[in-house]
Amino acid sequence: SKLTELTWLSIANNQLQSLPEWIGELSKLGHLDLAHNQLRSLPEGVSKLTELTWLSIANNQLQSLPEWIGELSKLGHLNLAHNQLRSLPEGMSKLTELTWLSIANNQLQNLPEWIGNLTLLTRLDLEENQLRDLPESIGQLIGLSCLDISNNQLRSLPEEMSKLTALTWLSIRDNELQSLPEWIVNLIELTTLNISLNYFEILPTGIENLIKLTVLDASYNQLQNLSPALAQLPRESVIWIVGNRMSQESIQLFQEESARQQEANSALGPMLDLRLPSSGEAAPVSLQEEIFFWQKQFHRHFPVGSAARSAFPEWLLSTMGEEELPTIVLQLLYQQPEEEENRLTEGEISNLMNFLRRLQGTQDYLRKGTRSRITLRVMQMLHGVVIKEAFREKLFSIIGEALTSCGDRVTIYWNMVEIYWQLYCQPKGNTKTKLAKILIGAKRLSLLDGISRQKALDNNLGDEIEAMLYYQIKLGKNLEIPISTEGMNHESMAGVTQEDLEEAEAMVFSLTGSRKQIVEILAPSKKWLEILHSIEFTIAKVWKEKIEETYKKEFLGISERIGTELEKLYEQFERQMQKIEGKRLPKKEETKQMNALVAQRVAKEKLLVLQKTAKETDLCLRKTKEWVQRHY
Repeated sequence: SKLTELTWLSIANNQLQSLPEWIGELSKLGHLDLAHNQLRSLPEGVSKLTELTWLSIANNQLQSLPEWIGELSKLGHLNLAHNQLRSLPEGMSKLTELTWLSIANNQLQNLPEWIGNLTLLTRLDLEENQLRDLPESIGQLIGLSCLDISNNQLRSLPEEMSKLTALTWLSIRDNELQSLPEWIVNLIELTTLNISLNYFEILPTGIENLIKLTVLDASYNQLQNLSPALAQLPRESVIWIVGNRMSQESIQLFQEESARQQEANSALGPMLDLRLPSSGEAAPVSLQEEIFFWQKQFHRHFPVGSAARSAFPEWLLSTMGEEELPTIVLQLLYQQPEEEENRLTEGEISNLMNFLRRLQGTQDYLRKGTRSRITLRVMQMLHGVVIKEAFREKLFSIIGEALTSCGDRVTIYWNMVEIYWQLYCQPKGNTKTKLAKILIGAKRLSLLDGISRQKALDNNLGDEIEAMLYYQIKLGKNLEIPISTEGMNHESMAGVTQEDLEEAEAMVFSLTGSRKQIVEILAPSKKWLEILHSIEFTIAKVWKEKIEETYKKEFLGISERIGTELEKLYEQFERQMQKIEGKRLPKKEETKQMNALVAQRVAKEKLLVLQKTAKETDLCLRKTKEWVQRHY
């Protein structure tokens, strides 16, 4: 409190839950950074810091702001991102010197009309809130050069935005817009326009007149073609169109038109890019960051009161800050526990981190209608990794192979993760009927994958991934395969016809439909060691565990009988050894007889173990046949 001449103060990245009142005595402060703490409120003393021009309260736990925030009238930079704000106080309308304002990653449902008072703003970030509309007064912010309103619930944009002619960067990504307004062509200073993840079927005439445009991200909409006029955009421009409904023919026509424009004028003819936009390819920084991303998505889709939350412990749903929540998870698994066998290698940590990031490029995440489901599945996976060692081992054996190619390859392996989660992490109270349905579905998936690989080979497709995923998505419901994936990135590359689908469906049913076939799936006659690393081994193992759980006494009886035989064997062995010792034979002869006796004991032990396995297998098979007879 004695530092009254202080002009610059950062106490960011601590665990502060409150600030002392005497902070208001630092009356000459011009720069104050409070980001990345655990603040739930601001002391009134901050209102006395009237010389502040720069203030960050980002990444805290603020649910509201005090009215006196407006007394900080010299503020030019204000960062309120990553809090829990649901509204903004009227007092903020007095902050007319603001040029930079971020309210991203909060819970705003409305933007107040007074936002138009902040006429000096050059950057406004409203990303990831719950805004359904924007006030007309936003058109008064004529000095804006950067506006981010992505990840909201906007269904329309006010016409007054046509006055924002100073904009060079505009993102309306990930909203619920069905048409792009005609006035967008008035924003002639635009260099970057991101309209991805909406429902646009056409783009308005005149976008080609945005001659400064270098990036047009139109990915993941409903576009079936592009106007030939867009080929008049500058040659250095890039148009991202992945995830639309454009046929190969329409893509080729546009590329040909772009080439013609380049021939006529070397400065024209943009590049059409069918890959994921580079913004989605940024390398992940840490496992903590990726865990926190998915935790935030979960809170967004499943707010307090949602039934889905009851399946998870509080430590996984904690609303702590970005650095703290993953720390709790990491303490349980991802850091280095005392038990060496439970520690993750650097490679496993890296694979999980990258897998969590790559899931953001799958079609089910990119589409609004399926995003909540994949978010729930990710949280289930993270929970399962902590509580089920068998699932953890299987997960890490799967995901390493998922990182070598496109989002559709990731989805293939993600489907495998979902199945293994259901096999290992479902509640013990599940009925045999429900479990059998999952197991039979898993076997059908295995058969279907074999069919798709052969189809890819027959059609010279090279990589079978697209065909494999196409079969899974199109036939998953009919075949009752336990996966929830609905979308893929490159459906047109699958090379599978409707006739192929019908043929595959009939073949899979013919191999899994009879009682005898179902028994063979659940309790296979093959030796388990022969199928140790296959889904068939897991199916047999999980089903046997369920049968053992149901018929504990009978399986215990087998163990007790074999145990009694082993005890007799050991007693007989001890008597025989004592008898040899009592003969006082020469050392060499004594050793020879003892070794022979040990060999006999080991052979009998193995025989008894084999008998136990055979009896358990027979009992499992018999109980399975009885159960199938009753239920199929």
